Amino acid sequence: WNWLDEPADSPRRKQEGVYHAQSFGPVGKRVQVILLDTRYFRSALKKTTKDKAMLGGTSVPTDDESTTILGAAQWRWLEKVLQEPAELRIIVSSIQFAPEAHGGESWANFPHEQRRMLSLLEGHKAVILSGDRHWCEFSHDGVFDFTSSSMTQKHPRGTPTLNKHRLIPKTYHLPNVGHLSIDWEAATLTAKVIAEDGEAKITHQAAFSDLLVR
Repeated sequence: WNWLDEPADSPRRKQEGVYHAQSFGPVGKRVQVILLDTRYFRSALKKTTKDKAMLGGTSVPTDDESTTILGAAQWRWLEKVLQEPAELRIIVSSIQFAPEAHGGESWANFPHEQRRMLSLLEGHKAVILSGDRHWCEFSHDGVFDFTSSSMTQKHPRGTPTLNKHRLIPKTYHLPNVGHLSIDWEAATLTAKVIAEDGEAKITHQAAFSDLLVR
């Protein structure tokens, strides 16, 4: 919070974990932005040996359903904020949600938490924004997951890990930023990967109806 220049009297300083939600726009065009903390409460990752590791690292999915990503307090908070009215929900996760396990940090390492999130989002129009991979890709497994990273470093290998949930085959591995555009008249959401030269390297458009989590 000090690094973010959060005011000394901010109520956020009184909670454990860095998570927050805020809504924007008038009725009929309300967007709720939910920032999750996927590390403060997270259980230890299950690891395998280096000779059995996946391309992205030594982390593997756990079958221990007592483990958690968000922790009990944050789950209760999330259930509450999702009851607030909104036409569209943007959920920010520091780790990827939809892609299959790849050896690094991801929701796929905790399949029971992944299922819980999808169950909680059912009936909502939602999209997840993620990073932490040093490249960009668009995925879908129950919910759209747009991954944009990183802003300052290129991915040296230039080859992504396997992802059967990747929407389109193209990925981008040089510095970039993600750009999200909402067209209320056309009822569409457009996600773009913008390179340093300002060019959109990957673009995907989804109708609001496609964002409904079922």
